[in-house]
Amino acid sequence: MPSLPHEPVVSSPTTPPAAAKVDLLAVPWFEDERLTDGASVAFDVATAGAIGRARARGEVSGRREELFFTDIVADEWQASRLLLIGAGPRSGLN
Repeated sequence: MPSLPHEPVVSSPTTPPAAAKVDLLAVPWFEDERLTDGASVAFDVATAGAIGRARARGEVSGRREELFFTDIVADEWQASRLLLIGAGPRSGLN
């Protein structure tokens, strides 16, 4: 198996998402997630509405193991890509 030029680092920062100095920001997205919640609104704004458009088309539902990649275009964000990971219903989180 070929080796990577560097080992990927996975961390759970305590900084706000916009300040995270990462290549890819991975975030759980629940089935009952609404674009009116504080963090959800911030992600949608950072992606120039890509999440809202994808939800309207049925591409993002929060189903378990669903993946949605998009660019972060807001200049004030450090990360350039966002990955939403479907986490199912929030009530199922344990």
